[in-house]
Amino acid sequence: MNIIESIKNHHQDFSRSEVKVENYIIEHPESVELFTITKLADEAHTSTGAVLRFCKILGYQGYKDFRFNMINYIHTIGKSKRNDDIIDEYLNIYERILNQLRNCDIHIMEQLAHDLINKNVNYILGIHYSSLPAKLLSDGLIDLGYISLFADDFMKAEHLTTNLSDSSTIVFYSIDGAKKNTAHFLSGVIDELPLNSYLITLNPQAELSKYFSNTITLPGNINSKKSIIDLQSIPIIYTEILLNLIYEKSNA
Repeated sequence: MNIIESIKNHHQDFSRSEVKVENYIIEHPESVELFTITKLADEAHTSTGAVLRFCKILGYQGYKDFRFNMINYIHTIGKSKRNDDIIDEYLNIYERILNQLRNCDIHIMEQLAHDLINKNVNYILGIHYSSLPAKLLSDGLIDLGYISLFADDFMKAEHLTTNLSDSSTIVFYSIDGAKKNTAHFLSGVIDELPLNSYLITLNPQAELSKYFSNTITLPGNINSKKSIIDLQSIPIIYTEILLNLIYEKSNA
């Protein structure tokens, strides 16, 4: 039971003058932190004696003890409200982004799922923020029984992509889709990627789009320093949907 609930529970124990203190504190709880006992009595239109009796009925030795507990309560409630506001703000932003995912092209998703369900090797690549969704897709494909190779660093990617063939499927996750981040990552193959090549990005103006046969642009802010959204989360959710689609197709 918090201090405000305790005050309300003692309502029947208060005299008329003490009820004035009760009503004022319930309506203006934050004032206790700033007011002396005299100031509180004046604002409640009663006496300091009534304030003191009010505190003692609640079990406190005097106004000082009551004020100390009241301040703790005010700060706790204030922090809780701030946390609630932050949670609501974050969830509202995520909700807007997730709703935008509904507008993603289902046809290209189905095409990608079809190309990944094959007897050839799938190459799934991603670095930095893009490595987690890439790893999720690669591991998911392996779990479903499809051949998949994953790379999240330059040396590994360069080694793997030397074995690319025209029948391979390559999926490259890049948050910003900038060419500078892939100068070495896809060196030697970027100008001759297979037909089944897919770029998954959050940037509608991605420089890399011209090298890939297919570009999937997801919603979200690509500037990580100005966004509270985890830039990995959107591609991860998209990948989860994609893997479920592949699972359904595999068991159709």
